[in-house]
Amino acid sequence: MTSYKWEVGTVFASREEFKDTVIAYSVQTRRGLRYAKLDLVRVRAICQEGCPFWLYAAKMSEDETWQLRSMNLNYTCGQSHRVGIMHTGWLSKAFRKKVESNPKVKIKNLVNKAEKEMEFDSDNFNGNKV
Repeated sequence: MTSYKWEVGTVFASREEFKDTVIAYSVQTRRGLRYAKLDLVRVRAICQEGCPFWLYAAKMSEDETWQLRSMNLNYTCGQSHRVGIMHTGWLSKAFRKKVESNPKVKIKNLVNKAEKEMEFDSDNFNGNKV
């Protein structure tokens, strides 16, 4: 994901797809995003305290799809190498094809590749968070 552009009205196939997109965006922009609201009909992602950034998506009434309803993409905070919203489940999806194409790949190589591609410090990553 090189440069994701958020647009109000964007439809996501599921809540999980929206959450995965938020996580990927958080990693890409190196922001400490988190979920302020996460239930069966709405999701609100916010940045650090004092930062006005937020994304709000809600389930569409007739389907299982979700839609980005509103947002504020302005930041007042700095970037961070600690992306707490990222978890092992998301990382496993991100690197699944690499492991399937080379099942004998070493974990250390995957960690190094993740640090390089996503510019994060694995020492600050909580690998147990799911």
